[in-house]
Amino acid sequence: MPTLRLPPGSAPGTLLVSCLGIACAALWGCSARPAAAPDSVVTGVVTYGNEPVWEGEVTFLGRDNRVASARLAPDGTFRMVHPPLGRVRVAVTNHPTKGQNPRQPEAAPLLPGQAHSVVPARPLLTLPARFREPYDSGVTVEVEPGEQEVAVRLERRQGDPPLLRLADIETVGVEVGRVAPEISGEDMEGKPFRLSDHRGKVVALLYWGHW
Repeated sequence: MPTLRLPPGSAPGTLLVSCLGIACAALWGCSARPAAAPDSVVTGVVTYGNEPVWEGEVTFLGRDNRVASARLAPDGTFRMVHPPLGRVRVAVTNHPTKGQNPRQPEAAPLLPGQAHSVVPARPLLTLPARFREPYDSGVTVEVEPGEQEVAVRLERRQGDPPLLRLADIETVGVEVGRVAPEISGEDMEGKPFRLSDHRGKVVALLYWGHW
């Protein structure tokens, strides 16, 4: 067991004062480390080449290795609670959403009066690989206690992936608000039929089948 030796002639109270000094130094050292204030909130927007990054995740890495992440909204905005404080490194990743490009079965030959539909694959937003790691991205922001708004700007260099704006993608799907997938074939009278020919009109589709 380690022992604490005092210089010859030290007063009896020196041991107590020394121990208190060690305890205070330890507490001061702990409190001096960067931390995450419990009520801190960071909001902001992530852009790539001045265009919002409309899918993915932003991560803050603090000097004390504290990490906080937040999902990106379709307009590039995010809200992060309990972020690390001080100068933090930033990483941005955009993982493709599972199931957004489902594999399409091979179309079977159509019989008279039948039609088929194929949902096209959705283009993927691709960011340069350097933004995936906080030590490689070269992006930093200053985070203060409390609530604040920051802008995370990802620089697009020559040779980087092209910009892909969400507004330029015709989102196709069966959910409300999306463009209906194309349906083509023949109607019940054997005439060619394409759903897109009736865009802007009210169309009632009846699905049926038998086994």
